[in-house]
Order: sequence, then C-alpha cells, then structure tokens
Amino acid sequence: MNTKKYENGIYMSYNERKNGDFQEAVDISNNRDYVVWLDKSLIKRKLTNIIIKITGQKRYYEGKLLEIKYFDTINYDINTHEANHRPKCWRNGYSKPPIPGKDFKSVFYISELREVEEPPEVKEIPPPQRPVYF
Repeated sequence: MNTKKYENGIYMSYNERKNGDFQEAVDISNNRDYVVWLDKSLIKRKLTNIIIKITGQKRYYEGKLLEIKYFDTINYDINTHEANHRPKCWRNGYSKPPIPGKDFKSVFYISELREVEEPPEVKEIPPPQRPVYF
C-alpha cells in the first residue's frame, strides 16, 4: 500500500499482488460500516476523502475517511476488536500481543468504499508511491 497527500483528501495506491484482493476491503467497508487500514505514513491533517488506485490497473475506489488515529495511541483491546474490520490478509500479526507493526503510524477508518471512474482530482498526478493530499 502506498500513499500520497493533498488538501482535503488523500490519494493512495494499493497493490493487490502484495496485499490481497481489494474487493474484500470494499465488502467490509460496506457491510460493517467501515474498514480499518494501517498505513506507514504519519497523516496529521483532518481529511475527509480517500481515493485508491489499484497498482498496474485503471481501477479507482473512493471512500469517506471517518477518522484518522495514530497507531501508537491504539491499545490492545481496540486493536483486537477492530481486526474484524480488516481484510483477512491484513489481520495476521495484529491481533495477538505483542502488537507488531511499530512502523505503522496512521490508522484510517474508511467507509462507503466504491469503485469509480478515474477522478479528475488525480488525472495529472502519477500513481502515488507515498500518500498524497488532493
């Protein structure tokens, strides 16, 4: 997962080969009201939207950012409970103590993920290698 940063939203890329089928994240977002996404970038702004490009494809997804928390502020109980809000391939290693992933800095709570046409906000932006604000 790679991310890029802009003004009121965030543009990211997602590698299905590395991280698994993105449809599972979409299903969790829509069936459970939100999906939890751990990211290595430190996002300090209040953002409202997220656009995700599937690496190597012309597929884009858009969603609402309900909240962004810092990984080090999330305790074990919350982390265990919210493992149900992550795709299976993202859960391994995050639900048993000690909690690994100290390299993760931000936790995104994303709702209403849906596939969209290429958004105009990202038309001129190359696929992100890190989070980008738009």
